[in-house]
Amino acid sequence: MKGIAVGIVALLVFYLGYQKFVSIPDVYVDESVAISKLITNAESRINTITNNADSIKKGKDWSFFSPYAKREAWEQKITSANTSVKAARALFNEEIIPIIDNDHEDDLKALKMHMQVIRTSLFQSLQAAKIPSERAKILMTSFKNKEAYFTTSKKVLADIKSRIKTFNEGAAKSANKHPSKKSDIAKRTNDANHIASLSTTINNIIVKEYSANNTDFSLYGKAYSDLHEQQKLAKDFIQANNKLLGQLNRSYVKTLKDQKIDYYVVVKRSSWDSYSDWDSSDDHAYKAVKVDDNTFEYFDSLNIGTIATLKRVNIPSNRWKTLSVNLKERWCCGDDEAEYWIENAYSKTYHQYIIVENGTVKETPWTSVDEDYFWNNYDNLGMALITKPYGFYDKESNNTAQPPGLAMVAKPNMVNGVPTGSNQYGQWQTNNGNSFFHYYGMYSMFSNLSGGGRYGYNDWDHYNSRDRNSSYYGKSKQYGTYGSKTTSNPTFKNSSFAKRNPSVFSKTGKVARSTSSVRGAGAASRGKGPGKNGK
Repeated sequence: MKGIAVGIVALLVFYLGYQKFVSIPDVYVDESVAISKLITNAESRINTITNNADSIKKGKDWSFFSPYAKREAWEQKITSANTSVKAARALFNEEIIPIIDNDHEDDLKALKMHMQVIRTSLFQSLQAAKIPSERAKILMTSFKNKEAYFTTSKKVLADIKSRIKTFNEGAAKSANKHPSKKSDIAKRTNDANHIASLSTTINNIIVKEYSANNTDFSLYGKAYSDLHEQQKLAKDFIQANNKLLGQLNRSYVKTLKDQKIDYYVVVKRSSWDSYSDWDSSDDHAYKAVKVDDNTFEYFDSLNIGTIATLKRVNIPSNRWKTLSVNLKERWCCGDDEAEYWIENAYSKTYHQYIIVENGTVKETPWTSVDEDYFWNNYDNLGMALITKPYGFYDKESNNTAQPPGLAMVAKPNMVNGVPTGSNQYGQWQTNNGNSFFHYYGMYSMFSNLSGGGRYGYNDWDHYNSRDRNSSYYGKSKQYGTYGSKTTSNPTFKNSSFAKRNPSVFSKTGKVARSTSSVRGAGAASRGKGPGKNGK
């Protein structure tokens, strides 16, 4: 008997555990309760809406509303909403309640489906049921404000036309100033004129209905609303397109003046009391130490964990000294042992730029840049990283590195084999048989940045035959970090990069590009931790 009793208890425990395992999760049970409340709320709101609709039918303004109610099927919408809510209640009672009572996970999919159907049905029903009262309000507002709508609409249309006219005048000036954009600007003015034309059509509806013996206030009110939408559209369109057209008058060149990498090493220490009977270890992270690239390489590739203890140093003494470690900085009282390791080795990358914008030159301070961006432009010292001449939109900026100002050289008009012509930046000149592009005073900085020389026809011709998707370093690779035009230019010879990399500037172009040994250095020794000698 005792064995049977034990068996029954075990079976009961198994059954209860099984029931818990296969039951519908509580979150869906709670959700079904919330669904029931939603249905109750919907029933109450539909009832209120129905009563309001009945009040409108019995009110003094029904003769005014009646034609619209019939045309827009107000009564049918409310009847349909009532039917849908009742169907939702029936679905809840006939499907959801039995599933909850049965409480088995096999029915979970059906439960979620039924709840979603009810949610959708309730939302659509309430939206439809609100239409009659909302329409009645709109219609009555249109009726009461017939005169005001008419007067205001004339002002709104006049405002739209005035804005479009002013925009078109400015666009015409931009097209004359930037002939290459005439087609694009014409499309924008056509779009603006379409707004004006559609606004006139809408206003004509307002005028027609205002003058009619039997004004359609549904059409009248909608046209009034649509006209205001057109006014907003005109404002937004003009603001956005004026901004774009303004970009055509902006010239912008960002040249990489200098670049540097600062290297840091972080040491961490774990100390402990060797006589303690419990774990007494205490960790301390030292302030990051700025080091040179050689020291950084050494520690970043170090393959040992513990670089020092209180009693010995496991790396060369000159390397240890560069870390300037105070062995007992913030020392825990009673500790008599410690281990030190490289917790982190990282770098920070910086750029300095010379920006020529609309003829005005400014230099930026050191600016922190993403490491990938830094290395992607490592070969581009003295190069324009962003070039946007006059007559182009910002989105058309050239973001491939190139000699500064070369994109601004006017396309030459060959006369007897001699390049001629000019643009906003300068003009072609010939001196002693040599043709070159002469920058106007406000753009003379481009000559300085390009090495003090002048771009000739061959420079222009080779540049315009280049691969547009690749950085361009000149026909003889004379530009960029390792180019002779850069390494001989005082602007870059005195740079931080030159001081840190004297070999580059002493060999004038003989050094291979992107040779830095720390490029893409990994964290070979980061966070290795102590040698586990502590407690």
